[in-house]
Amino acid sequence: MAAIDTTALTKRCGDTVVLTDLDLTADAGARIAEYSNRTRQKVAYIQAVLTAGAERSQTLEDVFLEPTADDPAEETRSPSTRR
Repeated sequence: MAAIDTTALTKRCGDTVVLTDLDLTADAGARIAEYSNRTRQKVAYIQAVLTAGAERSQTLEDVFLEPTADDPAEETRSPSTRR
C-alpha cells in the first residue's frame, strides 16, 4: 500500500473534506469514503438521540445517562454507582 503524503493540504467545504496534492490508490480512496460514511452515520445517530431527548423535555445529561434496555447492568446499579 502506498504511503499517503502527510504534507497534503486539507480544507473544509461544508461537510466534505477536500484533500489536495495526494496520489491516492483506489484502496485508500475506498477507506476514506467508508470512514466518511461511518462518521455521517454517527452524527445522524447523535442528532436523533438529541432530538428525542429534546422532544421529551430532558436535559442532555438525562439523555446520555438514562439506562437502556440494551444495558441491563446499568438498571441494576444503585444511583450512587451510576456515572
